[in-house]
Amino acid sequence: MSGSGPRLPLVARGRTPPRLRRAPGTPQIGVWHRVPGWGRLGEHLSRKDPVLSLVYTSAARTPFSDGDLATLLMNSRANNRRLGLSGFLMHKQGRFVQVLEGPEEAVQQRYALIAADPRHTDLDVLLRETIDERRFGAWTMGYRATTDTLVDEIPGYADVSGASLDVARSRPDLEPSVRSLLDWFRAPLPAGA
Repeated sequence: MSGSGPRLPLVARGRTPPRLRRAPGTPQIGVWHRVPGWGRLGEHLSRKDPVLSLVYTSAARTPFSDGDLATLLMNSRANNRRLGLSGFLMHKQGRFVQVLEGPEEAVQQRYALIAADPRHTDLDVLLRETIDERRFGAWTMGYRATTDTLVDEIPGYADVSGASLDVARSRPDLEPSVRSLLDWFRAPLPAGA
């Protein structure tokens, strides 16, 4: 998907402002996906259960159309709901940055399936840690489309999106960039976005 392609409508938390509602016949890809009546995923896990947080990058073998991306998100959200996973996804010009979090075994199994998916290549884990509380517990898979302008404003994105495993291992300073990106993912959308 190139920067010159159609702009995907965004759906913010809660009600969708009229200017962000999709035109008939256009794909709709939500920024956040909250399952009605589901509450926070973390409420369904015992506080004693560890939560694995995995941040990784990957590249698409072939370009994803808006429809391909919408299908990927729809399937990811359904699978994540079933497995008790939460997370966030960014996509720009064939590069993905994704956060998966949940029970360790479920995260590892989902990542193994993603790694085996022929649509993806160059998967690199940038951060793997056990956390006390989910960062994205309200979303089965949050999403935000990125533009060239937006990417320049996202803390840590430039370092993280182009990082490879070799770079991550040789650059201990990459972790703050990953954490800045996680903080940005969690921040509310600015007014008018």
